[in-house]
Amino acid sequence: MLVCRTTAGSYEALSPSDGKKLWDYSARLDADEAGARISPTGQVFMPSGSTRPAVYGDQVLLATGDRIVSLDSHTGKPRWETRAGSTHGFESAPLVADGLVFADIGPTPEGARVAAFDLATGKERWRKPLVGDNLAKVDEYDFWPLTTRDGVLYLRGQDGLRALRTKDGAELGRRKEGQDSRCYDALIRAPHVYCGAYTYSDDGQHMAVQRLRVPSLASDGEIPLPDAVTTDGALAAVDDHVAVLVRTGLPWEEDDIDPEITLAGRDNGKILARYPLDRRSFSERINAASPP
Repeated sequence: MLVCRTTAGSYEALSPSDGKKLWDYSARLDADEAGARISPTGQVFMPSGSTRPAVYGDQVLLATGDRIVSLDSHTGKPRWETRAGSTHGFESAPLVADGLVFADIGPTPEGARVAAFDLATGKERWRKPLVGDNLAKVDEYDFWPLTTRDGVLYLRGQDGLRALRTKDGAELGRRKEGQDSRCYDALIRAPHVYCGAYTYSDDGQHMAVQRLRVPSLASDGEIPLPDAVTTDGALAAVDDHVAVLVRTGLPWEEDDIDPEITLAGRDNGKILARYPLDRRSFSERINAASPP
């Protein structure tokens, strides 16, 4: 099944062979809004607290309103559901690994907690807090799990990236961060986790692609990249040879950033290719580039 979150925040399943609609599932449209976006076709997109769907085997897993729901992928009928927090951002989705489903169960960013649920039954196996009682507004974040690999769950807490053991939530590693340095994502290519970390100083903002050891998240240097390709950039992909960055000057702002996709050597930072992207006006109904 191809399962889509619609512009209203509900879900549809399509046949991959011919695109025929197979079923739909209504989301909790009375949930707290996680903000509106403009879709590639120019429509207003209202997630309504609904995450992206995660398709795993014959199940579709999603969070909407205050519930995590498992649907049968063939019929769209619920198998189980359990109370949980809604999404606080646009790209959140449940993660599945080792027979468990991982999700943020805090109703708000300042109450974020991660929990693991049994994939077959929805029974909660463990939970851990992600923020303390002193979360400042500037520290609020979409604290949904980022990725899993080899029995380890990587996610972002109030103090930075964390690595938890999937089976019981035991902490295996943590990358401490301050107000002047933030790591907002995690891409795994063993034996490292790669993250695009922003550092703020009197000289301005600088982004570096950092290498962290798995699962301790101890620093192991960074990819040496020039500011010319990292200013307003984000790490999009990494493999055994290259790191891919996307620079996206906002089309409705007058700035000096030329949007582009950049490929750099994963180990030495050598620039291998730069693909310019067209700057589009905010009103144009066009998707200028898909994520690598």
